[in-house]
Amino acid sequence: TGQYHLTAPNNGFALPNTGKLGFVGSYAGPSFTDVAVTADFVQPATGFAYGVMARADGNNAFNQLKGYGYVYEPLSAGGLGEVVLYKMVGATLADIGSQQVTLDLVNKDYTFSLQITGTQLHGQIFEIGGGMVAEKFAVDATYASGFSGVFGYSGEVATVPTDYTIDNFTARVPEPATGLLAAFALGATLIRRRRS
Repeated sequence: TGQYHLTAPNNGFALPNTGKLGFVGSYAGPSFTDVAVTADFVQPATGFAYGVMARADGNNAFNQLKGYGYVYEPLSAGGLGEVVLYKMVGATLADIGSQQVTLDLVNKDYTFSLQITGTQLHGQIFEIGGGMVAEKFAVDATYASGFSGVFGYSGEVATVPTDYTIDNFTARVPEPATGLLAAFALGATLIRRRRS
């Protein structure tokens, strides 16, 4: 219900073969198995990557945090930008689904959403006051449950640090699918008819 500003330098910890990286993020409990995570990223936002995460294991040791992320990379795709579903192990980010999209985080705000039900991952980005601008699906069973939050990272080859502001962060159990709700309603109707 409030805005939070997170920033990290682009000359942080040195990692082999990647140069120096800076990281910043935050996660909160409780631990969820099925979860819907959303956060508004408000202008401006800069860095190598930033987005929402789910099923994070809470390991704060350097380069050890594991979980899933749905992240915008403004410098990818030849500078056009890309949204990526990640399986994360510290700074090792395994792409499990990506889409080229250019977000205007200088002039517009966006809602990032990551919903996980069982092994089904569903990422979406909406322009606030507009429509959906990105969507990606993936299937993965690596992480079964964990914490939800936001994260970002930067590197020394970037000209700007990771610097972003979020608003309206939520993590909750996702609503049942429409088909499941319809089945429950039909079942309740049949039970009611039998009792009449």
